[in-house]
Amino acid sequence: MDVFSLTPGRARGRSVQQAMSRRLGGSLRHILEAVREPASVPDGTAAGLIAALETGAPALPEAFAIHSDILGAVGDGDFGSVRALFVELGSRPFLRERLLLRPLNAAALSAATRDRYVRYAATDADVPLPLCAPRDDEVATFAGLVEEALAMLRRVAPELAEEFDAIVGEIVVATLDETAATDTYDAVSCFDVWGALFVNPRRHTTQLETIGVLVHEMTHALLFGYCLDEPLVLNPMSERFSSPVRTDARPMDGVFHGTYVIAMLDYLARKLLASGALSERDREIVRAQIAQYERAFPAGIEVIRGKGRLTETGRRIIDGAEAYMSAEIGRAHV
Repeated sequence: MDVFSLTPGRARGRSVQQAMSRRLGGSLRHILEAVREPASVPDGTAAGLIAALETGAPALPEAFAIHSDILGAVGDGDFGSVRALFVELGSRPFLRERLLLRPLNAAALSAATRDRYVRYAATDADVPLPLCAPRDDEVATFAGLVEEALAMLRRVAPELAEEFDAIVGEIVVATLDETAATDTYDAVSCFDVWGALFVNPRRHTTQLETIGVLVHEMTHALLFGYCLDEPLVLNPMSERFSSPVRTDARPMDGVFHGTYVIAMLDYLARKLLASGALSERDREIVRAQIAQYERAFPAGIEVIRGKGRLTETGRRIIDGAEAYMSAEIGRAHV
């Protein structure tokens, strides 16, 4: 298995998921050993969870969020919060058994969970992201679309569906509140709540849009999982470059993510087109998407190759994406 090739699959997804779980378990054990006495953490707290994570068992995304909270509390010297957070980890199940789809509301999520999710989903410090609960009818409609989209994904690209199942643990359905300064929130994923996809149901109202956003955000999670030992790029976040998928200038890490996501969406689009499962209208939409990807990917690669300071991991990942796109574009124009 070449984990750096673009080709998705269950083995790669499981490899990334297990690495994330083991790192989470190891970090929690290390922190607990260091703070058990000053934080007065009771003996045996979260022991079963930590042991399971160290074997690679899949964790719920919230376990990663609590870990991030623990790191923040340790940095602040807030040992009372450290103790409470470890006790919380030991108080209820945090191992993933199935894909969750939950709205960002009080009926589905505790106040503490909602607070964590809203804080960590706002990944851009310059752009507030005041997420809020969607309406019940929006949740019901979107849940149906997700079910249809995942069923189609399993039919047309089972290897991609298996990778999705390995990586994604939760879909959080959330909209923006009326105070938001932007209405461009489609979906977001982040390292701190790894395995969770935050999706705006108002921006994805068809099966085709839904399957696209799920694969898009899963691919970001895949890339986050590659970053355990080193980042993808070494360019400082203060540097800005043109992006193939955004009108505003982005850090090189954002350009890298956007360019790689284009390649994965192209993979999905070609599988959809070849499946015979689309209506003629959707076939036209997918053909237009492929044409857009064939223009955008080379633009992103040009920026990455020309100005990106890639790590070995980053180089091998983008090499795999470029090899795939070069082959597909070459076939299309023979």
